[in-house]
This record gives sequence, structure tokens and C-alpha cells, in this order.
Amino acid sequence: MDEYNPMDELGLHEDKQFVSSCHGFITKNNNTRELCANFIKNGERLYDVLSRYEAVTIYTSKTVKEGATRELMKLLAPLLKANGITDHSAYTLSKETLELMPGADKAMHYLGNLLPCFINTSSYEHHMMNVTESLGFPMSNVNCSQVSFDSLDIKTSEARELREISSKIARMSVDDLPEKFLEQGWGGTRKGWDMMEYLDRTFLERLPEMEIFAELEETVPIGANEKSYTLLEIRRQSNIDFSSTVYVGGGATDHQALDIVGDGGGLAISFNGTEDSVRGSNVAVISSDSIVIAVLTAEFYNGGIESVHELIDNWNMEYLSKKEGPDRNLLDTFRSRFPKRLPEVIRISPDNIESVIEKSKAYRKKFYQNFTYK
Repeated sequence: MDEYNPMDELGLHEDKQFVSSCHGFITKNNNTRELCANFIKNGERLYDVLSRYEAVTIYTSKTVKEGATRELMKLLAPLLKANGITDHSAYTLSKETLELMPGADKAMHYLGNLLPCFINTSSYEHHMMNVTESLGFPMSNVNCSQVSFDSLDIKTSEARELREISSKIARMSVDDLPEKFLEQGWGGTRKGWDMMEYLDRTFLERLPEMEIFAELEETVPIGANEKSYTLLEIRRQSNIDFSSTVYVGGGATDHQALDIVGDGGGLAISFNGTEDSVRGSNVAVISSDSIVIAVLTAEFYNGGIESVHELIDNWNMEYLSKKEGPDRNLLDTFRSRFPKRLPEVIRISPDNIESVIEKSKAYRKKFYQNFTYK
């Protein structure tokens, strides 16, 4: 029997919804990378290596020991704990370094008044508490990685070993790792193979044997699979089909969720995305300002996916200046933020996907160069 929904009884049932990741669209800074940089020597490089490792292994299904994982946020938790992080220090650093994307606050405020909005992110809860406070967004509508560093007990011997592991990974070069999993096996050099084998031995075999990993069973890390599960749960609770859903993502872990929405007839947007996120999307946006997402979502809200296609096919100043509709003020605000040149908005097709991937990757590398791995 379907669950009773009082909104339906009042005739107030929503028929569209918006779901987005955080880094890249809402925040410019990569909080997790900054936590690594602050608490682990050469932590930026460690983060970059493990991010590439997670991205490369997302689609593999190697049988591993119980408790083993390749999910970045769960890999990092014991390493950060061994290097002295606390819940207070994680929260404080996150607050001090928070940098919203230009236009993100205006976009989220507008969208929050238009339709149900949710954030689906791998970031730790410490960061998201600051993000939601800054935006005035309900934390109850956020799905994120939950871990209490203070609650993790760690033996002295394990802490020492984890610091040694941190040091070894932080000396690796991300450029030696393959960028993707090939059907013939791992791409890249023999050195890259050796690095992948070391990381697999460490995270799939050694770490599950440690006592701290038993404690991490209480942790809820968010990776690609979890983002998909969350999207399915949002769909179940809201009773809004994927054909009426907008999903915005830019990282490798967003690929599956984007693919679900796109295949369901909804609007799946790669925002300054990686190769994986572009491949999962039906629209790519390349922009320095997040307000463009509000424009596309408003068009979807008012006219559906075909209306968005029409807007993109006529994506020029003249068309936007003459366009009629209920969101004239939004369009005027958007045009004022881009007085000379509009951001790139592209419908993805088999014919253009490779060129879109290269363009999006190049822009992402340049725009987020101080905040994320390349």
C-alpha cells in the first residue's frame, strides 16, 4: 500500500525535483583535499592519488575481504585520524576555507523556492554543515559522508602504520596511474601497475585486518553506488519520476546517478565535469558561474526536457533577451552576469561527446586548479 502523503491530500504535490552534487557546482574549494593538506604531509598529493584510484576502480568488481573498500571518503578517514584530525578541527578548517561558487547562493535560493531540492555529495558532514549554514539550506535534505573522527579509537601501532602508509602514498605521482580501466587491463606503465597493486593490497587486504576498520563499519561513506541509492530513495519518498528530475554533477562518482536520470528522460547536467560525468549526462555546462543551472532548471520546471532542448538550440543573447515566460527576472539577472559572452551549454550526442569531454576536462583543470586533482 502506498504511503499516505498529506501534500497530495492538500493538492500541493510537487511534480519536479532538483538534486545536485556539491563540489564544483555549489563550492569551488575541495574541502576533502584541504583536510588532507592540513593534516597529512604532502596530503594534496595523497588525495590526488587516492581520487584517481577511486575513479579508476569505480566500475570494477574484484572480490575482496569483508570491510574492504575503494571508496575515497572511507579510505581517507583512518589516514586522517592517524594524523591527528578531530571533529572540531575538521569543522573549523571547513568553515575557514569555504568558498562558494559564484552564483551558487543565488541559484540555490531561487531553486529552493521553486521546487524540492536535495544535495547528494561525498563530502564529510563537517563541511556540509558549513555549506548549508552559508546557503540557508536544510541539512535534512543533504546526503553526505558521515564519520565521527572523535569516536574512532585507534591503537598506537595502527596509527604508526597508517602514517607510514600515508607517507608512502603521498610520495607517489598521480600521473603514473592510469586514467581509466581498459578492457584489456589497467592502462599505463609498469610503475602504474605496481602502484595499483600496492593500493589494492593496502586497502583491500591490510586495512580490513585493522581494528579501526571495524569501527568504520558505523561510517556512512558516499561513493558512486551510494549516490545512486540515494537518488532512488529520493525518488521513492518524493514519488517524482526521473523524467521530472534534474541532476547536476561534475565528478566521477556522479556518473551513475546522472545516467539514471538521463535514461529516465530527465535533465542530467554535467557541470564543468570529468569524462565520466559527461558520459553520464545529456547536457554539458561549462561555466564560471552557477546561476546558469537555475536558468536551465527553471526552463525544465516550466516546460520539461523538450523546452530545455529548444532553449539550448537557441542559446544566444538575442533569443534570451526576447524570450517570454514566468522567469523574466531570472533571465535578466543571468544576462547581467554574462554581459558579453554566455557560458557554454551543449546537448550531448554520440557525434559530439568526445569533443565535449575534452573541452569540459580542460576547463575543469584550469578553473579548479587550486582545489582538485587534474
